[in-house]
Amino acid sequence: MKIHLNSKLIIALLATIPSTLADVNGRCTGKDGICISTSTCDNYNGKNSVGYCPKDANNIRCCDNIPCKSNGINGKCMFTNQCKGTTVGGLCPGGADFKCCLEPTKCTAEGKSGECINTSQCTGNRKSVPGYCPGAADIQCCIEKETKCTAEGKSGVCINTSQCTGNRKSVPGYCPGAANIQCCIEKDSEPKCTAEGKSGVCINTSQCTGNRKSVPGYCPGAANIQCCIEKGSGNSHTISQKGIDLVKEFEGCYLKAYWDSNGKKWTIGYGITSDDKSITGTNIYDGLTISQATANEWLKLSLNQIYGPKVDKYDDIYHWSQNEFDALCSFAYNIGSIDQLTANGSRSKSVIASKMLEYVYSNGERLPGLVRRREAESKMFKGN
Repeated sequence: MKIHLNSKLIIALLATIPSTLADVNGRCTGKDGICISTSTCDNYNGKNSVGYCPKDANNIRCCDNIPCKSNGINGKCMFTNQCKGTTVGGLCPGGADFKCCLEPTKCTAEGKSGECINTSQCTGNRKSVPGYCPGAADIQCCIEKETKCTAEGKSGVCINTSQCTGNRKSVPGYCPGAANIQCCIEKDSEPKCTAEGKSGVCINTSQCTGNRKSVPGYCPGAANIQCCIEKGSGNSHTISQKGIDLVKEFEGCYLKAYWDSNGKKWTIGYGITSDDKSITGTNIYDGLTISQATANEWLKLSLNQIYGPKVDKYDDIYHWSQNEFDALCSFAYNIGSIDQLTANGSRSKSVIASKMLEYVYSNGERLPGLVRRREAESKMFKGN
């Protein structure tokens, strides 16, 4: 006896049978997350929800808010095209496109706050700056680009007022954003002045560097706008090997770039970062290695070209000895300058040596390493 099958009926019946595994490891419907078994979701400390994986079996549910961590950085498991930060495989359930997305790390580059994200996602009026973020080479500090502006009939750029230095000035009211984002334009010619029988210009004391010095009382405006004139017979010093050795003793040397969690920058050698590009000629980035000779050379250049002038600008007042100059270079390399230490040249040498010992705190904590460094610097400053 022949059996006649009704093909239309069979197709209709098949259509009523659910496709039990069609969306396993796939995206949830109407909700962020991944369709996986409830037991797997529990194992990864996720949260499962019913009704967002309709084609799957009863034990397959939408799992989201799955936490993960890599190298001490917290993150969440998600599909890679949803992640704005760095993705790390092997830490999440699901397929190869479901990875741990690390939360973007905050960063600062070119004086602007940003976040560490993939360069492909730093778009619009933003730009990527290398050397300020941990992780792969394509994870860079994403900051706002400079916006063009016009003030007082001059073209300029909208930047932080602290970055508008030299022969430029900040003009409010022409830029979007915070009050300290202003239109930075070229100054008119600086006011002339005469001090100690020498011609000079009225500028910010922080700009009066090299073989020049600031003299108060000859310029209008704020107290830090002073008459900048050429130094007289003061010497232009170079740090001695004894001074260099003092810095080396406390800085330590790393020939492979490392992420400085305090400074939030890639660092190498004796504390060299991308901020020192004028000396090194390169940004500092993950994977960079240098020789000991290069580390020594970069330190010497940094001390003589950046920090030495910060000490020498007070030489007309103090007439530094070599020991005093060396000690203050070490101090400035650690602190940034000697302006506060000398009270802008108003303190005596004995007070400077005493005050030096007070700079031993970091984030409110007294650090033994800083205590030892200040004692060594003070001892060298006194010629002992």
